[in-house]
Amino acid sequence: DPSAAGELLARVPGGDGYLPRRLREGLDLVVRTGSADELENHLKYLADVDAARAANGYGLVRFIVWAIPIMGFLGTVIGITVAIASLSPTQLENISGVVAGLGTAFDTTATALALSMVLMFLQFVLDRYEQSLLAVVDEKAWSSLAGRFQ
Repeated sequence: DPSAAGELLARVPGGDGYLPRRLREGLDLVVRTGSADELENHLKYLADVDAARAANGYGLVRFIVWAIPIMGFLGTVIGITVAIASLSPTQLENISGVVAGLGTAFDTTATALALSMVLMFLQFVLDRYEQSLLAVVDEKAWSSLAGRFQ
C-alpha cells in the first residue's frame, strides 16, 4: 500500500549516491501524493536528471580536452612567428635557426594533438563507465520501486 512508503523511506540509507538518492526521491513522491500512479514516470525523470548531472560534472575536463589542440596550434603560430622574426637578409645562407624554430613550432602541435587523443580516449572510457553505473542504478531503482505499490 502507498501508505507504507514512509516506513520504507525511513529505511533507505543516507548518503548522496545515485541509488539512495533515487530511492529517496521516488519514495518521497509516493509519500507526498499518497499514490504510486506517477512513480514509473518519476523514476524515468530521475534517471534523466542523474544522466544530465553526470554529464555536467565533467564540464571543466571537457573544456580542457577541447582547449589542448588550440594551445598546440597557438604554440605553432608563436614558434613560426619567432622563427620568421629572427630571419634577416644576412642570415639567408644560415637558416638553421629558422629551421630549429619551425621544429619547435610543429612539435608543440604534435604534442598537443597526441595529448588530446589520449585525454579524449580516457574521457570516453570514463563516460562509458559512468553510463554503465547509471544503468545499474536505473535497473536497481526500477526493480526496487516499480510495481511495488498498489
